[in-house]
Amino acid sequence: LLELMEKHDKAWYLYTFSSANVLRSYSIDQLIRLGVSWVWMGLEGEQSQYAKLRNIDTFSLVRQLQSHGIHVLGSTIIGLEDHTPENIDQVIDYAVRYDTEFHQFMLYTPIPGTPLHAELSAQGHMKDESEYRMGDINGQYIFNYRHPHIRDDLEAELIVRAFQRDFDVNGPSLARIVRTTLAGWQRYKDHPDPRIRRRF
Repeated sequence: LLELMEKHDKAWYLYTFSSANVLRSYSIDQLIRLGVSWVWMGLEGEQSQYAKLRNIDTFSLVRQLQSHGIHVLGSTIIGLEDHTPENIDQVIDYAVRYDTEFHQFMLYTPIPGTPLHAELSAQGHMKDESEYRMGDINGQYIFNYRHPHIRDDLEAELIVRAFQRDFDVNGPSLARIVRTTLAGWQRYKDHPDPRIRRRF
């Protein structure tokens, strides 16, 4: 793709979803030349078992991307198995420390057809469909299963708390976008490649 973009003088803006692991397989120069300007990636908590985050300093990765004008939409799951009312504020604070341009907080939601749904169904933890409206299990309102620690519809409050904390600590996303855009412009406004200059 990069060879074709360079051959045909394309200065595109690419918005992509990626894991931290995949992002690290590219140099920052390649990402800039490809036109990557937004990356949406999962930034789960400190104790995350996800292979996509293993042995990666995701804080440094986010800072590096931002310093080159690449905006980050971070995504953090609320309601993993080990989350409790007692530790959820630590989970939220960890996510907020990323200071990404946007941060999405979503409830852990087993979807039919996934291994998680099959596992929780076999354990008898899935709620009966009569206990909720299908449109409410979009990851932002209620669990469609019985969480081992988070009960009494607390999850909706936790989602609001997470978004509010991100705003209180990091300010409006618009200001964060401007900060990263300016960093990229300052770094690349005089770049020798006219394609890169034009984009920034």
